[in-house]
Amino acid sequence: MVGQFLVQRVPEFSSIREEAAFWDTHSLANHWDEFEDEKLVFEPQKDTCPKCGGRMNIAYFDVRLAGGKAILYRVKVYRCPTPGCGTAMLSKEAKAEMDEIAGMLRRGKLEGLELMAVTA
Repeated sequence: MVGQFLVQRVPEFSSIREEAAFWDTHSLANHWDEFEDEKLVFEPQKDTCPKCGGRMNIAYFDVRLAGGKAILYRVKVYRCPTPGCGTAMLSKEAKAEMDEIAGMLRRGKLEGLELMAVTA
């Protein structure tokens, strides 16, 4: 009949070639109701400066916590070499480790201990 069309379900494919051939001859518009919405989250790359968008360099530093009670060796830090920017930030892993150790020191859990941790 004119004005009506048959909506075909998207089949299971055994290969990418088979799927590509299907979509070459079918419209996605006829299959919207078969797909679930997907939430996309954009996270900037670790090596991208959040201030200027330049490429960050990786540097390693030794960091003393709580007046030297704890020392983290080779902590990964991202530094922006872009002139006029100079942004520096800890890697996510190093920040989590430092927060955990600082909390333990505040609670007295490491009193009298020398702590040496390596951050890659």
